[in-house]
Amino acid sequence: MKVRRRGLRDSTTGRRDRTGLCQSRPDLGRGLPEAARASGRPRRDDQGRDVEELAVTTPREGDTVNDIETLARRRLALVEQKESLEASIADIDTQLVDAIEVGGTVDLDGAPVFRVAQKRTFSLELAREVLPPEVIKSAETVTVDEKALKAMIPPALLPACQKPGKIFVSKAGK
Repeated sequence: MKVRRRGLRDSTTGRRDRTGLCQSRPDLGRGLPEAARASGRPRRDDQGRDVEELAVTTPREGDTVNDIETLARRRLALVEQKESLEASIADIDTQLVDAIEVGGTVDLDGAPVFRVAQKRTFSLELAREVLPPEVIKSAETVTVDEKALKAMIPPALLPACQKPGKIFVSKAGK
C-alpha cells in the first residue's frame, strides 16, 4: 500500500501537525488546493523538500520517512554481513571438527573456549530394539495428529485455532 508522508512539522512551532496542514504554510499537506495538486506542481514540506509517494506501511509516531529508509538500508547491510559471518564461522567450525576428536576442546590462554560435541537425539526405533516390549507398551498413549487435524479444518476457521506468535521483520517479495 502506498501512503503519503503525513504529519509535517510546522516551521513556526516545530511541532508535528497530525492533520496534514501546516498552520504557518497552508499550501502544504492536505491544505493544498485540489487544482494545484492536479497541476503536477510538486508538494513540498516546511523545509522546501519535495514530498514524494513512498511504499511504506504506517510508520510509528515520530518516525520520518528518512529514518525508516535508513533503518531498512542498515538492516539489509547487517543481514548481508550476518550471512557472510555465518559462512565464515561454518567454515572454521568444519575445520575444527576435522582437526579435533568429539569431546576435545580448544584452549586459549589456558582456558577452554570451544568443545567439539556430537548431538544425540532419541530414536524410537533403537529404543524398540534395546528395551523390553513391556516398557514400550507402558509408554504408549493416544494422541491427536496436529498435522492431519489442521488439514481437515476449513480455511475460515484456521485463524481461530492459531495463537499469535512473535512479531518479526522478514524479507519482502520472493
